[in-house]
Amino acid sequence: MKLGFQHDEHVQNSLISFYGKCGEPTMARRAFDRTEAGERTAASWSALLAAYTRAGLWGECLESFGAMVREGWRPDESSMVSALSACAHLGAYDVGRSIHCALRRGRVPDPRQPGPR
Repeated sequence: MKLGFQHDEHVQNSLISFYGKCGEPTMARRAFDRTEAGERTAASWSALLAAYTRAGLWGECLESFGAMVREGWRPDESSMVSALSACAHLGAYDVGRSIHCALRRGRVPDPRQPGPR
């Protein structure tokens, strides 16, 4: 990115969101990947999940949600909505139920491990 904005988290998150809203989830992912791990925020992850959801890439959404949780990020409401939407579209009802129960208890599940918690 030109002009030295590559280390500005707001610019990076806006770019991820922009590509997602333009129907370019691959470019959103590329912008996300160019953001250094230490500069990512929950908003970065949320923008990526929303980009996948808008494009109907349900599997990628759930995979990224799992990566987000494994990296120690606490998903916000937007991230949870994207993950639950992906579960509904994939028919992954056990995973969706697990996310919903965890949301009600204030815990965040790893979607790779379905079932009640």
